[in-house]
Amino acid sequence: LLDEATSRANTARASAGWSAPIRLRHHQAGRCYYTPGQHGLERTLSLHVSMPLRDGELFGGAYITPGGARSSIYVVPVIDAEPVRWDVQVSGCELTGEIVANLFLATFGEDAGAARRLAPFYGFDLLASHGAETRPTHTPTAGIRQRRQCV
Repeated sequence: LLDEATSRANTARASAGWSAPIRLRHHQAGRCYYTPGQHGLERTLSLHVSMPLRDGELFGGAYITPGGARSSIYVVPVIDAEPVRWDVQVSGCELTGEIVANLFLATFGEDAGAARRLAPFYGFDLLASHGAETRPTHTPTAGIRQRRQCV
């Protein structure tokens, strides 16, 4: 979903006359989408995956964090779904292309409306967790079966 959104966003940026495309850096447990912002500061959207194997079951998920954000969107895979999908933990609904498009609009397009539409999906406060356990309680990904509709 993120790679598709990057491609669409770069096409829109080029059409609007923005010279700098959104680029991708790979990291050990994730990736970072970035582009130059105003005053030489980068705008970033990071994805960090944490899915350890415990007692033969996958646990954990991934954190999606816009640069400078106080909180992340935490998503968990639903591996018993066909096809495999990612659900937003705090809302229980599927991570859709629409949600990802809003992430890109809010991060790289300075779209305040997109930022407001994302508010229900944030649930992991990075500052509040400083110095404490930095991950939500892990639940087996196979145990997440109920699918909710997102608005």
